Amino acid sequence: AERGFLLLLNFKQFKRTRGSLLTVEKRDGSGPVFEIVSNGKANTLDIVYSTENKQQVVSIEKVDLATGHWKNITLFVQEDRAQLFAGCEEVNTAELDAP
Repeated sequence: AERGFLLLLNFKQFKRTRGSLLTVEKRDGSGPVFEIVSNGKANTLDIVYSTENKQQVVSIEKVDLATGHWKNITLFVQEDRAQLFAGCEEVNTAELDAP
């Protein structure tokens, strides 16, 4: 069986800003286990996740999310890849290192 999830978001982000769209914290409050960050300065959507005392960051590039306009995005994460859609158009794909 495939493992993964879909995240559907509507948001407006100021130009060249950075913000967390979703964060899952560790139970002890020592930081995130999983986080999705829109990085307007780098023009990326960063997927941050922890594995065996190591933090991994995967960036989907050229996303154009921090524009000051409303965006409707779908992030589809499977075992080995993440796909980003804006509206119904695919923006980009990034490969994930399986934990």
